[in-house]
Amino acid sequence: MCAEKTLKALLASRGVDYPLTHDLRNLLVLAVGHFPVLEKFRESLPRYTVYAVAMRYDATMSPAAEEVQEARDTVKCLRAPVCQSLSAFASSARAASRFDLLIEDAAFASGPGCHVGRHS
Repeated sequence: MCAEKTLKALLASRGVDYPLTHDLRNLLVLAVGHFPVLEKFRESLPRYTVYAVAMRYDATMSPAAEEVQEARDTVKCLRAPVCQSLSAFASSARAASRFDLLIEDAAFASGPGCHVGRHS
């Protein structure tokens, strides 16, 4: 969920309309069109869509510890260029309310240890 909200916050920060979806592949394709630096996530990020959807609705789904750590590492790597871009945007009023809501959602979704935000 952190990856999804992070991508949506990035897109919203630039006024890019995005679909209401949990599909990380679709969001990433849209984001790469505007932020080519995210190209390196084309192979790794989309495989976590199953967790973005299934784990929300299936309490019995539980990935292995290695998968969880790999996903966390991937999201941390995703956040670095996104947070850099968002921090440059934070002073702008454009899409600010939508941006703030998405950042709050991303921080909540990520749980402890993930500090997505304007000051990251």
